Amino acid sequence: MIDLLPTPTDRGDAPSCSSFARYAQCPGSYTLALTVPEPPSSPAADLGTLVHAHLGGETVQLTEEAAGLVAMCEKHLASLHAELDVRNPETMREQRLWWEGEWSGQADRIDVWGDSALVVDYKTGRGAVDSADRNMQLRGLAVLVKRHHPQVKTLFTAIIAPMSIGTTATM
Repeated sequence: MIDLLPTPTDRGDAPSCSSFARYAQCPGSYTLALTVPEPPSSPAADLGTLVHAHLGGETVQLTEEAAGLVAMCEKHLASLHAELDVRNPETMREQRLWWEGEWSGQADRIDVWGDSALVVDYKTGRGAVDSADRNMQLRGLAVLVKRHHPQVKTLFTAIIAPMSIGTTATM
């Protein structure tokens, strides 16, 4: 017999912004996915984990491939910061934000400066990626950032995906 109860995670069984697109398409699929064990890792997944760890502020030993991908992500971020005139931001990396304990989201990077904020999600794979204006995860994260930083009047979101679409942002 298959146990169809969700496996607890670091956030219990509360939904996360990273699952919003799946939930919006099919709530049953989302619920069923909670019961499926994590697949074994792959070289591409390991590379993404390494790059995210470094970009999140962890001290990790980067491979040559990972270092190149980090450099591309940082170049895209610098261009975005210049375009938005980001100066002396309060930067949060890999911080989980909650909506009253009901659901949460963890942004790869949040920069807050003055009454503006930028929410960044890094996508390090080569696969298809939704643009920032269509990305359900970023929409949820934007709501959480606004709730936790009520002084924010202008909120930008960005996908930085140097191996697929480059950078897309809502402006």
